[in-house]
Amino acid sequence: MEERKLVKESRLNAWFMKMDGLDRDDIGLLDKRVSRCLEDFRRQRSRYYERVEVTGEDPHEEMLVVGGPGSGASALSKVTRACFGPTNCSCGVDATPWESFRLEAGDPNAQSASATSLTESVQADDVGIMDIKRRMGFQKLSMEEEKDNATSLARDAAELTRRRNSRGQSNAAGLLQSAKSIYLKKCSERGSKPRPQINAVLTLKNGAHFLDLSRIGFHSADDLQDLVDIFSTLGLPPVKELDVSNGFFSETAFKLLLELLLLPSLREGIERLSFRGIAVPRRDDFGAIMRLLTGESNGAQPALRNLKTLDLSFNTLRWEDACLLQPLLSSLQRLQTLSLESCFPESLSAMPPPSSSHEERHMAEESVRAALEHASNRLESLNFGSNCIAVESRWLDSLFAAGGTLQKLNLYGMSSSSTIIADQTDIMAVDWQASEPWDLQQLETLTWSSSSYSLSGKLLDALSTELQSGFAQLKHLDLQIIVARQDNGDRINKKIADTICRLADYASLRSCRIAYDSRDGIISHGLSTSVGRLLEDGLRECEVAALCLPQLHLSSSSFCDLLSAAALPKMKKMTMAIGILSLGEAQQSIDFLQMRVMQELTLELHDPIDEQHNTDLAADTAARALARKLETSWLALSSSGGGVIKQDEKRNFDSVSRKLNRSFALSEQHKANRRVYQCRFVASPLL
Repeated sequence: MEERKLVKESRLNAWFMKMDGLDRDDIGLLDKRVSRCLEDFRRQRSRYYERVEVTGEDPHEEMLVVGGPGSGASALSKVTRACFGPTNCSCGVDATPWESFRLEAGDPNAQSASATSLTESVQADDVGIMDIKRRMGFQKLSMEEEKDNATSLARDAAELTRRRNSRGQSNAAGLLQSAKSIYLKKCSERGSKPRPQINAVLTLKNGAHFLDLSRIGFHSADDLQDLVDIFSTLGLPPVKELDVSNGFFSETAFKLLLELLLLPSLREGIERLSFRGIAVPRRDDFGAIMRLLTGESNGAQPALRNLKTLDLSFNTLRWEDACLLQPLLSSLQRLQTLSLESCFPESLSAMPPPSSSHEERHMAEESVRAALEHASNRLESLNFGSNCIAVESRWLDSLFAAGGTLQKLNLYGMSSSSTIIADQTDIMAVDWQASEPWDLQQLETLTWSSSSYSLSGKLLDALSTELQSGFAQLKHLDLQIIVARQDNGDRINKKIADTICRLADYASLRSCRIAYDSRDGIISHGLSTSVGRLLEDGLRECEVAALCLPQLHLSSSSFCDLLSAAALPKMKKMTMAIGILSLGEAQQSIDFLQMRVMQELTLELHDPIDEQHNTDLAADTAARALARKLETSWLALSSSGGGVIKQDEKRNFDSVSRKLNRSFALSEQHKANRRVYQCRFVASPLL
């Protein structure tokens, strides 16, 4: 390799230095290390040769430097390896020295005919690298072999020169050019200015391309054609991400998008794909994307084997598209995160075309149910929010099936096609309870929002049961319940209160948001007991929290007691919305000591307004007085501990307080039926 200049001198020097470092007496260990070095050498690639092959078996081996692809390519160089006694070989005996051979003066194994003159002066502590390589079996060819080999090498060199002339420039371009340089060259050749958006996304990050085209909007066919041409070039770094979210595609641009998705360079390495909210020319075009993403078993369209994240959100899937969901997920073996937000904004049975049969629609619903069950049993994260659930479809039963793998589940803005019926009778609620039980044990992050009593009721029951079981793994909870009717409000009040109590006992949440909105205007006052327990016991590990209960009306004294009893040692940011009554003014002081690490606290005091839009003066006075009392207590933390605390606790508190600048701001907002006083407390580091 060194004589024929088949590799760069710097690479040879690195290998020789590595071998020189192994120049020791212990030949058995050296044999293993040199073998590893040769394996590393075999994995290398060069513009000067195609590959390195080793044939034969230890201790008789032959290493070939092959100049071209295929089994018929000629060898540019060849070196043979034999056992220690090639003239009188007995491999059954000589196989052992390869593991434990130790070179010593006078060793009979060192007296081969071709090496006698060299080994006469070799001592145990003076072993040269050339002698070690020869002793390891990599010996020079005989004069006759060398002459024949020289003729063969001359012929192979001529062939290699011919191949270099035909493909040398393309190989050099693949090695030296980048996607950005190819794009700039194309723009220069046609006399156009490079588009800043395309030029920016072609910048390499961590040795790969991340094609974020989500900010372009209207995709031109010229830009997509450039991307197709660029990534058709062999030898470019892999494409890890393609994001065309919020994009508008003409018919020509859409065809080029499909061409881009078919490129092997993209399909082999892509890890994240996002088609969130795209506009396509025809209704069935999105189905074409789903079919293209699904790999074919015959290999004509390889599967996306490395895809980990797929976002199809805000693309309405008709019943014919829904049938493609299950095959798509089955082909994506490494998929971890899937987003189907608002893919089913209305029930499949209500979607056009009206000519489709009932059996076809039922088949589509079953396909979605099977896809959700597949996702529940294999994925780590799923966003299925803002979708309409037909009660009879049992889609949620599939998501909450026992033994699932989902750790993060987003079901924000869920609705039911039978919501009105469910609110008028108890039959639907009973039917939900009689269906399969929901298993939430594996979930670490849960987001839920719904105005359906039947859906929210079952979710609250399942959540309470899971928290009570002692096996829950929940760390992040975002729960919003909206109640439309008074009769359901009485029943949901009890369920929410019970769930909040279970959360207080659980006390392991890292973040928590609970919002409850009754459209009839009033939340039962009994819920305040559960909220008090949550603030006192359930948020000790929580860092971010929000309690939005504007229709839970408390007196100023009750609200002060609620805050003073709160134990929030790790809380950094918190928002609390509560209704305030004008029943007297709070006389006791407010204790913020349990919130001393708080960086931002927002309290919204909701004051109701009567139908004539008249503000109760007493309520207004009480709300403002409470806000000023809160301000005084908060600002006092910067100067003193405020209250009786232990000496060591006060010392830690003072060390924190001296480093913070505390501020307070009061603002008013007028809404349709109430006035909101927003108190914002901020603790920022001193500059």
